[in-house]
Amino acid sequence: MAKIVIVLNASWNVWNFRLPLLRALEAEGHTIEVIAPRDSYSDRLPYPHHHLAMRSRSLSLIHIS
Repeated sequence: MAKIVIVLNASWNVWNFRLPLLRALEAEGHTIEVIAPRDSYSDRLPYPHHHLAMRSRSLSLIHIS
């Protein structure tokens, strides 16, 4: 199947709103990965998590330090 990467501005968002969708996609045989800023929900996610600093209230989502 396919590798599906979900990119959101918070791991909290993945946990509270996208987890059922990701589980359904995984049940169909897809590989799931998450890209989001690290927060207190990152370690709860049952999928590989990749940290990406983002500005959630800016025209430019990527924050480069």
